[in-house]
Amino acid sequence: MADSTVLVLWDIDGTLLESAGEGKRAFYAALDQLFPGTVWPDIDMAGRTDFGIWSELLAAAAISDPPPFARFAPVYAPIMESFFGRNPPTALAGALEALRTLDDRTGFHNGLVTGNYFQGTRIKLEALGVWDLFSREGEPVGGYGDHHPDKAPLTLQAIEHWHLGHPDRPIRTVVVGDTPEDVRSA
Repeated sequence: MADSTVLVLWDIDGTLLESAGEGKRAFYAALDQLFPGTVWPDIDMAGRTDFGIWSELLAAAAISDPPPFARFAPVYAPIMESFFGRNPPTALAGALEALRTLDDRTGFHNGLVTGNYFQGTRIKLEALGVWDLFSREGEPVGGYGDHHPDKAPLTLQAIEHWHLGHPDRPIRTVVVGDTPEDVRSA
């Protein structure tokens, strides 16, 4: 039997970084660009998926015949990059050291379980300079908030993603997060 691996699945916002609300402001700015003049409720986004937030806000604003999330994502990405360009996210104390320590240890692999959609994940982790700690063999292992209204299925998505590249390697999984939704997804 092949060596066992510990897959450490990290949440991003509130666990690895603090974005001082720039991600939320970028989300609303993208909505305003797609739906000018719409009044949006201010909702709590902590621990939520981008898809779930999108769905809730469109329902709250009574948007009839809403477009798919795939229409929102390419508008949101450049706005988020612009906002982070003027006010970059900051790493939380010890987060980068923990990622790098695990990256250097045999038998451990960093992965992601985040409510951020894939491109938003990449933007945030590149802003911190740690995208490469998740991107091995061409693509990071993870579960992302592109298609699910909540985080619960994302941990299984990340584990299944890992097994596609390593079907014979037993795995133990640890989820590191900061919200009750992260605990539920674990």
